[in-house]
Amino acid sequence: MARRLISSATGAKIQVWPGQFIQATINKASPGDTIVVERGTYTEQLTIDKDGIALVGHGAILVPPSSAASNLCSGLAGDNTQAGICVTGYDVVLAPFLSEHRKVISVGKPVKGVSINRFQINNFSGQNVAIVGGQDVSVTRNDLTNGGQYGLLSDGSKNTIVSTNHISGYIIALCIQTPAADVVKNDVRNCCIGAFVDPFIDDAKIHDNPSNPTCPPGSVFGIIISGAVNTDVQHNIIKGKTNGGFTAGFAIFDDQSTGTLAIASGNNVVKNIFRDNTLDLFVDTEGTGNVIEHNICSTPEELYAKHK
Repeated sequence: MARRLISSATGAKIQVWPGQFIQATINKASPGDTIVVERGTYTEQLTIDKDGIALVGHGAILVPPSSAASNLCSGLAGDNTQAGICVTGYDVVLAPFLSEHRKVISVGKPVKGVSINRFQINNFSGQNVAIVGGQDVSVTRNDLTNGGQYGLLSDGSKNTIVSTNHISGYIIALCIQTPAADVVKNDVRNCCIGAFVDPFIDDAKIHDNPSNPTCPPGSVFGIIISGAVNTDVQHNIIKGKTNGGFTAGFAIFDDQSTGTLAIASGNNVVKNIFRDNTLDLFVDTEGTGNVIEHNICSTPEELYAKHK
């Protein structure tokens, strides 16, 4: 069984070894506990719904089990899709799946202060990490590789921190449907879209993320602001968007996919570097207050497109 090592005012430290089950340890843990998972490969899906749980990997690899578990994140990105780690609040109500992923309608009570650190998470069909109804959740220094849809999806949550992760092999590396999210210093490779900020999301920050995606021919983007407001996009390095179709290093546009027009406004896109893209910057919005300046483009006159 997992071994409880240290007890303190802020929680216990519990150790998990190969051959043991991480989920069983989470189920027995108390809010505020730290679960340290030692080097090995663990064939599990995990659900975290307790405040303050810190999940720390020491060379731990998480891969899909032969039989899928069932939790709130099952089917989140479409039928038969599964998440590697599902961080979920209480009494979360989801809309039916229409496209991309199920949206959060309401959260009864968010799960708070969860952290996921230093894991390698591979090959889950939906999201390798999904945060649904979380608050102040941090995902740092993980390797998220070869998933079906998303490296990380944050939906119906607040103040998500996504930092210093290596992310590769997805349609969308980072899907941010979270006000005040902080997405910083993530290395994104081999993904069709590096970061996607959803309609009506307010005050997301996307800083210092190098992105060098490759993808099958089609739409390829480094960062998309789709009807979001007050997003701060700075010091990102985006290069190699050349796969044909509608392709750009950065794109900002209005969005009516929810049935209500979301107008991108108040967004700040400055001091980013764009290299070797078919188009560096694409701007097509009726919104006001968008500041797009002091970016370094490949050839500004040809690769900077600003419409409306």
